[in-house]
Amino acid sequence: MKVCDTSGLGLLIELLTTLKNLGLNVYDVKGQGYDNGSNMKGKNKGTRWESRVESVKAVRYQAAQIRQTFLHIVNGKEDIKTKSDADTLANYNLKSFEFLLGMVIWYELLYVVNNVSKVLQTEDMHVDTAIKELKCLLSFLNKFRETGFAESLIEAKEIANEMGIEPVRNILKDDEDSDLNKDALYHDLQMLSQDLPNEAKRAIDVLNFIKEVEGCYPHDWIAYMIMLTLPVTVASTERSFSKLKLIKT
Repeated sequence: MKVCDTSGLGLLIELLTTLKNLGLNVYDVKGQGYDNGSNMKGKNKGTRWESRVESVKAVRYQAAQIRQTFLHIVNGKEDIKTKSDADTLANYNLKSFEFLLGMVIWYELLYVVNNVSKVLQTEDMHVDTAIKELKCLLSFLNKFRETGFAESLIEAKEIANEMGIEPVRNILKDDEDSDLNKDALYHDLQMLSQDLPNEAKRAIDVLNFIKEVEGCYPHDWIAYMIMLTLPVTVASTERSFSKLKLIKT
């Protein structure tokens, strides 16, 4: 695909145009993948996530104040575009419980990874210290997999209550169209947790079990299919280009 404008907006327009030409509905997209890199062109370039923990921290601990500032702008004397942008941020982004939950999770992960990253980059770093730091990080991530979501959910609810936002998550929903009914999914997951064999430890194992008992857990089947489809990475492609660059130089 030939792309002339490689800014964020240019890539978005090219993507939407291509999807339309292929007869694909953009609302069927259930997730997004990023390479964590920067755009090569454009006024507002992307930045690498590991260097942005402080930016996330500001929103994490001042979400209510930031939203009030945007609402003040909406009711102020600024130009129409500024007021429109502020209204979108205040009444759609910061008013979304999904955004608040994702923000809490994102900050918790960024904070720990960033601390380890800084330690590993010190000039007097020793191998034994590096190994210890990485083990601590892996231990944190393993624990977060077990309890992190529930703890983050509690924190997000506290923020939502402070901001007067209903702490409700919409599952795979666009306006009134939804792939899953949250109540039916919750019921299916409860039943699945009782029937799932002990050897099913990975998500793919759970999906295979659901496939074996075809028709018993329809909502779980859809949810796991989507979940296992989302983690698409471009890392392998980037590594290939890195190797080509080494050969070239």
